[in-house]
Amino acid sequence: MMKMKQKTIRLSATGIRADYDVSSQVMTVYAGERIWQTQADGAYIEYEHAGRTLREPLSHAGSICTKPVSTGTGQGVEVRYSGFAFDRNLAFYAYWWLDATSMSLDAAIVPIREPKSQTWKIHYPAPFVFDTMRPDNYTVFPLMQGAIIPNGYEQSFDLSGRWELESGTFYTRSAYMPWWGQIEGRKGYMALALTPFDGGFSLAHESSGATSVGTAWLPSLGKLAYTRTIRFLFSASCDYVSFCKEYRAYLKQTGRFKTLAEKELQNPLLKKLHGCAVITACAELSIAPSCRFYGTPEATPVHETFIRRAYQLFALKERGLKHAYFHLDGWVREGYDAQHPDVWPPSEAAGGLAGLLALQKSVHDCGWLFALHDQYRDYYLDAPSYLPDLTKKNRDGEIPVCDYWAGGKQAFLCPSQSLAFIRRNYTLLRDNGVVPDGVYLDVFACVGLDECWDERHRVTREACMQFREACFDYMRANGSIISSEEGIGWAMYSLDLVHHANYALEMLPDETTLCGIPTGRGFGIPVPLLNLVYHDCVVTPWFITPGTNEMPDGQSGLLHALLNAGIPYVDIEATAEEISTAEIVCALHRRLSHTEMVRHELLDGVVERQRTVFSDGTQITVDFSTGEYDIQPPLAR
Repeated sequence: MMKMKQKTIRLSATGIRADYDVSSQVMTVYAGERIWQTQADGAYIEYEHAGRTLREPLSHAGSICTKPVSTGTGQGVEVRYSGFAFDRNLAFYAYWWLDATSMSLDAAIVPIREPKSQTWKIHYPAPFVFDTMRPDNYTVFPLMQGAIIPNGYEQSFDLSGRWELESGTFYTRSAYMPWWGQIEGRKGYMALALTPFDGGFSLAHESSGATSVGTAWLPSLGKLAYTRTIRFLFSASCDYVSFCKEYRAYLKQTGRFKTLAEKELQNPLLKKLHGCAVITACAELSIAPSCRFYGTPEATPVHETFIRRAYQLFALKERGLKHAYFHLDGWVREGYDAQHPDVWPPSEAAGGLAGLLALQKSVHDCGWLFALHDQYRDYYLDAPSYLPDLTKKNRDGEIPVCDYWAGGKQAFLCPSQSLAFIRRNYTLLRDNGVVPDGVYLDVFACVGLDECWDERHRVTREACMQFREACFDYMRANGSIISSEEGIGWAMYSLDLVHHANYALEMLPDETTLCGIPTGRGFGIPVPLLNLVYHDCVVTPWFITPGTNEMPDGQSGLLHALLNAGIPYVDIEATAEEISTAEIVCALHRRLSHTEMVRHELLDGVVERQRTVFSDGTQITVDFSTGEYDIQPPLAR
């Protein structure tokens, strides 16, 4: 290890000072009246050996060379690490960098030599110590719609064990957005991943204890490959709302922010979506014997004709539903989630092409929007176009397969191949008169970004995002409203509608179900971080009928829909009373669809009473304990 006379390297700018201890490798940040210090030996490499997951702290590297660096734009610390016991080839620089203009503190790693081993993560920098048990100390984390986790909160969880959330990487259900923060009183810091595609995190909370959260960098096709950077912004006066606004500003600065009003310039049809109720219905769903859940309650067949669905929609119209977006599942050749990406011809069991055209006309006769569910990631082994050459490959050349969905065994289509099938299918549909107003590209905005190791079409996670985004762009250019599954941050630039952006619920493991049995309990205290960033960028529906299991702690979906100024889901057999309630939600969305959510608060610190404020001055107050709500100014009658 290099010996240095200088034991501490000091970085300073207006309002902030950072001291790096060369011996302990601890960074201490003085920001306002709060001192933030990284955990000793909290930076480490996680790797696999003999079937076990092991850790090697960065402080155990055989060679550590440290020096100060300075330029005209800031000051920093450079540390060169090499000689790790688990992989002697690996070498990289680690940097702390204090920017003189923004007063942000960046932590970065830069590759020198790539590791020979392939299964690893670099956890750098170490998490900040955050263990004071005060009621106003809390962690802010974009776990699905969002959560705050107070220190001392009586709940225990480790997100690394939540497979159903794809935990540990950004742009998944465990982290819709690539940032988090921690706050003591009003003093806090926000961590923002500037290179999020191969980035992730570790987050754990002990019941009645503290929350630890830190950064993790994943290999990109087995390599460190490029510079990885996370930025820390310190503030003497902040809260979870200000963090959301900081991220919103960052998106604008980097050109990754687009409002619904801007999207409407590209596709004026999108204007009709505002204030719509969303109706989802399936025509044909048969369960293949190769499906893991064949014969269980998880897998229930559906056999309805297109004409039957048309009659149901007309009945909804007669019962008072004014504006609707109808999303049709199970229209493809073998029904829902089967034989993708081969959709042609439309399901003969449901009525074939003639029946689908009649349903499309019926929706338009109601004055509503017509949308199709589709899928270009799952690649079914019995699809007519199935070719092993087009599948996503693991590093060892193996083709990963799964058997969760109705169509049975499937591989995964390499992201580089999706757009070609979309062009083929939608050209064929248009040539036969099927021209949907909207298209739902399933799971593109839900599951993590894919890697493909096939040397003929190798794909990184960042390239996967670009391929998925190209599919969205193609459909928009053809006049379609674009939707996908969840509110994943990278996709919000392209999406018009996300079908779910609700709160994460704890699940009990159960092998007879896909994700487990919902407990109804959220993680921490649910707060709408995603909508504080993106409300005026995307349309989000909520389940408003009592009895749905997607709301935390038994809270009302109707109140969440109002609080977030979303749109309602309406069942295809909804009653006149349910439609009347849905119309209230629709009317509020028509007022606020283009407005920013500027504030959310727990009134008097009570979770049951919440308020949102929008940029036009509208205030919505709800009480989950009584079911009451108040909208000011009131909606016009």
